[in-house]
Amino acid sequence: MADDFVSLGALIDQVNSTTDDPVERLASAARRAGELSALGDQLIGHFVDTARVSGVSWAQIGQALGGVSKQAAQKRFSPDFSRFTARARHVMTGAEAIAIEHRHSYMGTEHILLALCADAQSVAAIALDAVGGPLAEIRDAATAALGPASPVQGKPRFTPKAMAALTGAMNEAISLNHNYIGTEHLLLGLLAAGSGDDPSVAARLLAERDITHQAVQDNVVAQIAGILRERNETP
Repeated sequence: MADDFVSLGALIDQVNSTTDDPVERLASAARRAGELSALGDQLIGHFVDTARVSGVSWAQIGQALGGVSKQAAQKRFSPDFSRFTARARHVMTGAEAIAIEHRHSYMGTEHILLALCADAQSVAAIALDAVGGPLAEIRDAATAALGPASPVQGKPRFTPKAMAALTGAMNEAISLNHNYIGTEHLLLGLLAAGSGDDPSVAARLLAERDITHQAVQDNVVAQIAGILRERNETP
């Protein structure tokens, strides 16, 4: 089991191999430590999400994290919507409403995709329609992919894949140098987080229509450029 972990000696060797300059080594070590810290947070976050989907309470999660309060655990690992645009927040509210309407105890990528399709004037919906539309067919496919009703206790909880998509949306905003998270970032997050051998429901539906991350990103960039151009031309 210990062989699965990176040892301090191995980390020191990695840093030493990059440069002979002591200051540059220190800077490299700081960057590496930051990467490991972020990776550790993602690891814990993954299992927090899994525990929540399994019905584990925030109080139990707090105890497992070393006895922190349930409020502290919830604040640390609940999604932060402060940078979401009004439209993006409306999508998340809509996804929750869809889950409740269909008596789902969880909120998955399919709920988010369906909510994205509901606002035809959003950047995400326009991109979906342009790249793999018509939008109505995508909406119908997402509706058909919704699972059966499940026992409901309280508000629907994000699935791990939905949480990964939200994290992906934040990363997409950063990569595009945007200081907000809009519907377009949510869509790109669904695409970025859903690839691999075990795709999310939304990623599978989008792949079936040949909707790729690159195609959506190109459309989004073009849309935003057009919006900014119109604003600059308006007297």
